[in-house]
Amino acid sequence: MNPFLHLWHTQLDLGQHTVWPDGCRDVILVASENAPIQLVYSGLELQARRLHCANQTKFFGIRLRAGAQFSPEQSGVNPHQDLDVSVFFKTAFRSFRDMSSDEVMRALKQVLENHVRPPPQWFTHFLEDISYERPLYSGIKSERSYRRQVVALSGAPPQYWRSLLRVRRAGQMVALNSEVPLLEIALACGYSDQAHMNRDMQRWFASTPGQVRRQTDVIPAHFSTPTAFT
Repeated sequence: MNPFLHLWHTQLDLGQHTVWPDGCRDVILVASENAPIQLVYSGLELQARRLHCANQTKFFGIRLRAGAQFSPEQSGVNPHQDLDVSVFFKTAFRSFRDMSSDEVMRALKQVLENHVRPPPQWFTHFLEDISYERPLYSGIKSERSYRRQVVALSGAPPQYWRSLLRVRRAGQMVALNSEVPLLEIALACGYSDQAHMNRDMQRWFASTPGQVRRQTDVIPAHFSTPTAFT
């Protein structure tokens, strides 16, 4: 299995930007005006990320499959925090300013190919079970040890993955079905009521369901790129 899920690049202007969690971690080359090039291994998001750009900033990223292992990551490091890995690849992008976007992406992929291992098969099956709402612990002797295994590999317990999948499904239904009442969507996605869905969306998306429906200019980007459940 290819551990690389998605190659992407974008440019953001000065100001605040919001990033929605997708269950994946990315290796990102960050190039801001008048600042050194930085290579960052993003943390696993527990909520919407507020990103502040002090200048116009370019981002070149490779999204790793959920559960993929990146060798420069140090044991004991909080998996929810970003890790600066620039020191490991400091010679790879010396001529970055003279490279095209395609050249940067090719160089980034080439640099990472020997440092990323795909997720183990059992974790891929775990995410499939979450996606299809199949029993997680069928045939497993110890639910507790399985949970510890999931946390040790991915940095998050099974409930994290259930919650993230549910809110992303709900968000997509809210955005793409403007005529469907929010309460109906909340119940269809397994929420106890609309207020429960509202709280979840504010946590994960920093937006209410109504705001998600109105963000027609950015919603396609949030739901069109691959996620941990792709």
